[in-house]
Amino acid sequence: MITDYLFMFGWGLIVFSSFIGWGTVPATLLRLKTSNDWGLQAGIGMAFLLFVGGLLSLASVVSSALMIGLTLIGALLWVFDLYRRTIRISIPSRFQILLYLFVGAVVILRYASVVHYQAYSCPDDNIAYFPFIARLLETGTLLDPFSMRRLAAYGGQTFLQAFIGAVGSEENAFLMDRGIAVIISYGLVLGFFRDRTTYGIMPYAIALLVIIVLPFPLLNSASHITGLVMFLTLFRTLELIPASAQTETRSIWVIALIIAAAASLRAHFLAAAALSVIFYWFNAALAHRQSWYKAITALAHTGSASVLCLLPWMVLQQYSSGSFLYPVFRGNHRADFENYSAVLSIGEHLQFFTNTVTDPKLLLFILPVVLLAVRRSYSAVLALYVGSLLTTAALIWVFTLSDVENIHRYVAPFLTAAFIATLVSFVRDAREPSASADTGFSSLPVGDKIIGAAMICLLPLMMTKDVERLTDRWGKVGLSPADRLHYRQMQAAIPTGASVMTVVNHPYALDYHRNIISAIDIPGAASPDPGVPYFHGPIAFKRYFLNQGIAYLAYENFDQPGACLYGRQRWQFYLSGDVPVWKMGAKYYLDLMQTLEKLAETENVVFKDHDFTVVQLRPR
Repeated sequence: MITDYLFMFGWGLIVFSSFIGWGTVPATLLRLKTSNDWGLQAGIGMAFLLFVGGLLSLASVVSSALMIGLTLIGALLWVFDLYRRTIRISIPSRFQILLYLFVGAVVILRYASVVHYQAYSCPDDNIAYFPFIARLLETGTLLDPFSMRRLAAYGGQTFLQAFIGAVGSEENAFLMDRGIAVIISYGLVLGFFRDRTTYGIMPYAIALLVIIVLPFPLLNSASHITGLVMFLTLFRTLELIPASAQTETRSIWVIALIIAAAASLRAHFLAAAALSVIFYWFNAALAHRQSWYKAITALAHTGSASVLCLLPWMVLQQYSSGSFLYPVFRGNHRADFENYSAVLSIGEHLQFFTNTVTDPKLLLFILPVVLLAVRRSYSAVLALYVGSLLTTAALIWVFTLSDVENIHRYVAPFLTAAFIATLVSFVRDAREPSASADTGFSSLPVGDKIIGAAMICLLPLMMTKDVERLTDRWGKVGLSPADRLHYRQMQAAIPTGASVMTVVNHPYALDYHRNIISAIDIPGAASPDPGVPYFHGPIAFKRYFLNQGIAYLAYENFDQPGACLYGRQRWQFYLSGDVPVWKMGAKYYLDLMQTLEKLAETENVVFKDHDFTVVQLRPR
């Protein structure tokens, strides 16, 4: 256990260094000054690899060996970049050494606590996100036409997780989002104070407070902190490039690369990133009295470049799920299934909207926008906030069957990035630079002492939680070797190369190279035309899957206690409950379970034990 842990701990740091190394490629080609700004360089490197990931996934060539190769090449690029740069090394004072040790301990402890982290979200991670990683590494691509979660995301987050999955397992799947991305986010905030030698402890303290202490809604292994990385990278890039150079070709391609990278993580990130850039350029045209023709032309070029960078992911999603731009084009999303929106009157819409935006969970991150009214020079900050608020408003207006917690989770990556950008901008400008960074704590300005005291008081609590997270999960696994073997024994009953539809609780334990495996992650939500015929009985069900080229159905015992998602008792409870989203979904889950069991009574059962049943559909 300790050997595996140390190996993955070290591998994650190599992946992190690889992002920095790959960041030198677009930075050099596009002449972006990122020297000695490792956070920004890592963010740009992540964006560049997400573009590369789209090409590789579309070509169906992703593999563990390829991901390891990309990682090692990036790490070598980082070493070469260090070698060719002239770095002045000054001897730090004792106070600085203590500061660096404290900061490093806090960040590395957060990273260490998620190397082996098994706080899985059963409906999301077990059923969809972990299987995506296995599917990508074992088949080279991401084709899953029956998955709603595949339709709702291009696949960029899965590609990032594959850097970890190439040498690890789903036990390490959180390392990318909650470990490596946290370090990069810290570096992005720290790099905002580029001349850190004149700011004393403030940059380090502020970065720790907003990245480690600031509450961030986390539920599963999907894009949370990686999304924050992309939006902080977008802000830092806009802030770094002079307004006069924003319409140059090289600047356009940098911005387009980051927009596409953000969109590859989650579809709605595209709206927030694009709106931010649109507002930034129109605001720049007004403030600097630039040519409107020039601004609109640059905007059109950026849109075209963004589409080109995102195009591989768009084509792959079209091929997999029938939509290159969801939810504008619904693709395999069934029109009669809506799991987030309810038909409301204008008055009900306004009430839901008002209640959501005034909830403290969201209001905390919305209020700082009023500070920008007196700081019009903060054009990049204002642009990020406008794009974030417009996207947040749209999601609240649409997700009327959702709640504040879920909506906050969807908007947190860009809304938190805007909050952080505003906070660090005001703190940096309000703080008078000190004459020297070599002073001790007693010699610091009052404001720095307050920030330092807050850091000293709050961080031990966060560090204690990280230690508890690490020790609580130590030695535990999400799926035992015996259970994994059981899955493989079940799959062995299906001929090699045959297509199979699975309704099981841990589909990531299957061999995606051996069979063409499809999965229903949300019954009723997504399927190729004309759609899975729920509520029409087993004969229609059988006919549909045979027409889709699927002759085998594998499902788990729906009555076993403690089932992850496909448990009959769970959905019977939801069916009689008063939560609309679960009540509506329960009908589909229960019909799916009943139909599969009826097919097992009339079709050829090729495998059956207490846990699994595999049914062969026989053409007639």
